[in-house]
Amino acid sequence: MLSDLDPISLTKAEQFAYWVNLYNAITVDLILDNYPVKSITKLGGFFSFGPWDQDVVTISGKSITLNDIEHR
Repeated sequence: MLSDLDPISLTKAEQFAYWVNLYNAITVDLILDNYPVKSITKLGGFFSFGPWDQDVVTISGKSITLNDIEHR
């Protein structure tokens, strides 16, 4: 449901809550999709250290990674 919203239409406080909730929801979803997994760092490709640089969601037509959400 969060990926269907346009965060630009939200207030600054709502945008902050949106991005925090989206990040957490995606993280939980990734872990559940790969359950049982000992650590989120075990997800991703052979040479990766977790799923942070994988495209995990599309927001307003743009593919977004967990790193995008956290650092941009």
